[in-house]
Amino acid sequence: MSFNIQIASENALIVYSQSYSLLQNNQAITALSEALLAQQINEILELIPAYQSLLVVFDLTQTDHYQMQQRIKLCGQIASQGNHKLTNDENKVIALPVCYELPQDNDLARIAMHNEISVNDVITLHCDVTYRVFSLGFAPGFAFMGETDPKIATPRLDSPRKVVPKGAVAIADRQTAIYPNESPGGWNILGLCPISLFDPNKQPACLFTVGDLVKFSPIDSQQYHSLLRENEGTM
Repeated sequence: MSFNIQIASENALIVYSQSYSLLQNNQAITALSEALLAQQINEILELIPAYQSLLVVFDLTQTDHYQMQQRIKLCGQIASQGNHKLTNDENKVIALPVCYELPQDNDLARIAMHNEISVNDVITLHCDVTYRVFSLGFAPGFAFMGETDPKIATPRLDSPRKVVPKGAVAIADRQTAIYPNESPGGWNILGLCPISLFDPNKQPACLFTVGDLVKFSPIDSQQYHSLLRENEGTM
């Protein structure tokens, strides 16, 4: 693993992974983040991992940029040697059901036309891949996952929707995600997932962490509504 450490602010450093692919970069950032957590460094206030970078926010009254750089470099060596324990098991796959019939206002036909394939092909190709959670952001519980099969890669909508329903499963370019709550959005909607992704009353509040693996499977509308009622009953 190779990392480039830069100053982000007066009390933060940003670390970039310098591997050869998006997957390798994200795996390296996840490993570094886990290694830093395992060291229980009191000076660190927050770790924010992204696709191929990690923001390290620290307490300026306890340390400085140079000292924190040395701690990060040491943890980078530990991560490279695999001498740390991941909090998420990369052999475990989160299975999520998707009703590709819903909502009526979806973009399946648009995706199919853009890629010159059938709607059934879009659904099959979306379900065939096991996705990695690369980053969390945009909204609480929103996980940027990838990468989709290039045969269904589709650009964002020219004009975003003002309202995307809760649980909407969508793609943009080669990313896929689920909208955890109703919100505006410009991604192409494929279907709806009945599983709640974010609940502030639970611990952990978010279903996903960076590095998780996710697999989608198709269900019909009857199964969707049944699972939705069950899921709402547990909240």
